[in-house]
Amino acid sequence: MHSVAVRLTLIALLFPLAVFAGPVSVALHDGETAAAKLNIVDDGTRAALLLHQCNRDQSMWAPLVDALNERGVSTMTVDLRGYGESGTATYNVREHGFDTVVENVGKDILSINNAWRDATADADRRVVIGASCGGGLATRLTVEADDIDALLLFSPSLRSRWLPDSARDGLERIRQLPALAVVAEDDTAAVESIGLVFDRNASPLSQRITYKGGLHGQPLFEHDPLLATVMASWIERVLDSADAE
Repeated sequence: MHSVAVRLTLIALLFPLAVFAGPVSVALHDGETAAAKLNIVDDGTRAALLLHQCNRDQSMWAPLVDALNERGVSTMTVDLRGYGESGTATYNVREHGFDTVVENVGKDILSINNAWRDATADADRRVVIGASCGGGLATRLTVEADDIDALLLFSPSLRSRWLPDSARDGLERIRQLPALAVVAEDDTAAVESIGLVFDRNASPLSQRITYKGGLHGQPLFEHDPLLATVMASWIERVLDSADAE
């Protein structure tokens, strides 16, 4: 307990707005658990859920989490089933293969969404962020909700296993929602996935950031050290706009 208190004190010193920062456990639909990290900052009224790509884990979001927390946006990141600290003897992407690990992810994401909402119950502004497979999951959550204020797609994959047909058919419902897309021009599948959202999008706040080459997701943070700041600034601007309405 002492070590936890010390860790949270150090986090509070690094991020003066922090109210709570630490690991949490998400109960999944079948009794398994997912490891997550929750940072509640400021008054907790702005919240972001960040879903990692399927060759990384939640640690990929560290630069963006820091940038969002500094701007008063609370964050929750999570290791999807089989990844990072959510790997188990039954589900581990390295040992059991991709198909086995993601078999239940469609149900897992509902549990993760519920846990995020419970943990950020004071939030009245919400943004969902996803990279690669997480982009499809983020789009699904956005389509199925009515209180998401912005969607950020980072080299997204909108394959049917991440974005089922029922959600794909609902893309028209988010036509006015501000969306930020970040993609490399030679990352063909991600470019096509972004088109599924942006071809229907009419928000004047929506924006695309395109890089040369074929880097996919997390390596773009290393390629452009300013990218996390740009992403967080866009989110801040969109949420400020929503508050002004």
